Amino acid sequence: MSTNEFDRPAPSLSGRTIFITGANGFIGRAMSARFRALGAVVRGVDLAADPAGDVVAGDITRPETWAAAPTGLEGADTVIHTAALLGAAFPLKQAWHVNVLGTSRVLRAAIDAGVRRFVHFSSVAAYGFEFPDGVDETYPVHVNGDVYTDTKVNSEAVVLAAHGAGEIDVTVIRLAMSGVPARCGSVRRSPRCARGLAFRCPTAETASSPRCTSTTSSTAWCSPCHSMMRWARFSTSPTAKVCGAPISSAGWRG
Repeated sequence: MSTNEFDRPAPSLSGRTIFITGANGFIGRAMSARFRALGAVVRGVDLAADPAGDVVAGDITRPETWAAAPTGLEGADTVIHTAALLGAAFPLKQAWHVNVLGTSRVLRAAIDAGVRRFVHFSSVAAYGFEFPDGVDETYPVHVNGDVYTDTKVNSEAVVLAAHGAGEIDVTVIRLAMSGVPARCGSVRRSPRCARGLAFRCPTAETASSPRCTSTTSSTAWCSPCHSMMRWARFSTSPTAKVCGAPISSAGWRG
């Protein structure tokens, strides 16, 4: 038997029901397709409905308008929360309303519906802009006045508090750069995206217990595209490992 973790077969998700917020985004769509291929029933919510994909139209800050829909939260085993306002271009009040309050309301709706696990997509932005090479989930997060950083730190606090209270099992995933082929050329022009990140991708097994995972696993949803210099390889599989060790940022400096 091979001991190479890249050779591990994908798990069967037969009998599982997974609900994805932001289901029409490129990460949401890729996860939906992958989970269905593994046997799961997949539903979701996004600003625009997609009846063919069991995606209901809704606002994450108002889950009462969609949670009880036939393709809503009822009967779901896991909620994967990807919906958010990205970046620092939004006013703090608006970003907080979506990224923190919206997360809190989706989380509460999931708990009320009897969902067992909540997977929260956060960001390495939660570490701020200065962190050492090889940073992983043990490194502390902190607010720094940046809208995106601060709302991600606070959204993590919301979901981890619910886990700590025993209300629901929570996994927090801190993504770095994610993209599709048309966007991947920017990798070579974005030194900071590679700085000090541990490349690890959660699978159905590794997401089975509460944890915070720092990852650029979002690159695992890219189709093959430019490698991140010599350090990372991209894969079409959302459960693929990207590489096995922290990278060095030395090659990006100077």
